[in-house]
Amino acid sequence: MTASDTARRRLAAAVVQAAEAVSDKLSEHPVRGTEPYPIGAVLPTLAEQHRALLAAVAVIDEPLAVDATGKQDPLTGDLAAFMSYLQLLVVLYHGLTEIPKPMQVNASRNISAVRLAAGKVRDHARRAAG
Repeated sequence: MTASDTARRRLAAAVVQAAEAVSDKLSEHPVRGTEPYPIGAVLPTLAEQHRALLAAVAVIDEPLAVDATGKQDPLTGDLAAFMSYLQLLVVLYHGLTEIPKPMQVNASRNISAVRLAAGKVRDHARRAAG
């Protein structure tokens, strides 16, 4: 196994860990129609996992978009989407304890998108982690 393979497996393992943490936290606090959503209870975990992923990406000294053979790495696109969704929630709802009523519909969509992205990237990362 090359150093590149090892680094990518470590990244994949970090992605699995972060995606599972996010999924677990969102499962603890499901969106329930028009009930107030306790965003303040989930934001610390989302921010922590976003930072962990940024750190995991930062230690890779090679392009992530392609693998060693020059083929597109499918994990990278999913990871970028997942990290974007995490950042969206962390920034958009910063400082809130609950989602205000006028923002609930979009918040529900955003939270659902994060859950879906977490599952997708987790599954790809599990395969990549070997």
